[in-house]
Amino acid sequence: MLRHTALFIHRDTITEQQKLAMLRGLAFLRMECAGVRAGDYGPDLLGGSSRLLAVPPWKRTPRWRGRLQGPPSPYDVALHLDFDDESGIALYLADEAHRAVARFNASVNVPELTARVDWRYEGAPLIRRGLVRHTAMFVWADDAPDTGRSRALDAARGLGKAPGVVSAAIGENVGTHAANFDWLVDVQIQHPAAARELVDGPLYAEAMAVIAPATKYEWTARVRPPAAQPNFWRGSWPQRRSRDAVPEPSPPASGHPCRTDNRCRPRRGLPLSGRPGTAATGGCASGCRNRGSRDTRWDAAAAGRGPHVARRTRGPAGPPDREGSRRRAPG
Repeated sequence: MLRHTALFIHRDTITEQQKLAMLRGLAFLRMECAGVRAGDYGPDLLGGSSRLLAVPPWKRTPRWRGRLQGPPSPYDVALHLDFDDESGIALYLADEAHRAVARFNASVNVPELTARVDWRYEGAPLIRRGLVRHTAMFVWADDAPDTGRSRALDAARGLGKAPGVVSAAIGENVGTHAANFDWLVDVQIQHPAAARELVDGPLYAEAMAVIAPATKYEWTARVRPPAAQPNFWRGSWPQRRSRDAVPEPSPPASGHPCRTDNRCRPRRGLPLSGRPGTAATGGCASGCRNRGSRDTRWDAAAAGRGPHVARRTRGPAGPPDREGSRRRAPG
């Protein structure tokens, strides 16, 4: 069996709707593209690259200094597609449906960081519904000796001895794409708790300690998605966000008087608006721009001033409205 494995890392601008659309596209590849025998896909169970959003870029360890620390974060989504041989994967690559999905994936992910390996294994497709799959890809170091590479492969195979592990497969790249990684380890695990125990346990740490010197460890690509995702028409996809759902506000500007909690303090005991888009009944005791106007509709550009503040048109002040705030005259 010839398997094409790809790991994706999201752009920091991706939305929840785009994440859902991407997963649907990956399911579509299995069902509609020519040459595909079997498929598996899924998001990272432990948050993927989302933890990077909480770390300013200037505080992150750059890759050229992270040889022993490893990659800055896991990847976000994994795709596994099985083919009978090279002719099957050629049909898949030429399929217009694949090209359409690839164009969308490039728009919501970072294309130059996508990790790929084409590898072979014997037997039936390595896909079992309900399991958790841990996939890690590596690039050999230029100066790694053959003995070091052999020890690294043996250490990766040793992950199959961990509690809860169903299977551990090693695949060396047979593809011709210049951007492909050199090899991968693909581990199937019984349940998420066992997966967490594996990646946080001593056996995994010992294996990585052997693998790191023989590889460009800072470029390692990892994903821990659930194996064998159910078909999306069975309603097993992540729940859609409500139309009334409000995006998390960005950090407020340093000059905002309510910057400690990004929420205004009611003045004279009057409650504030329950959520953006509803009428406010009170103002702020700390003197910021929220003075209880009737229309406090959400504006992303106003997130720095708090979610309760709407963007106001520049211009002379108009007459006060019913709640006492002054409206801006048009112009």
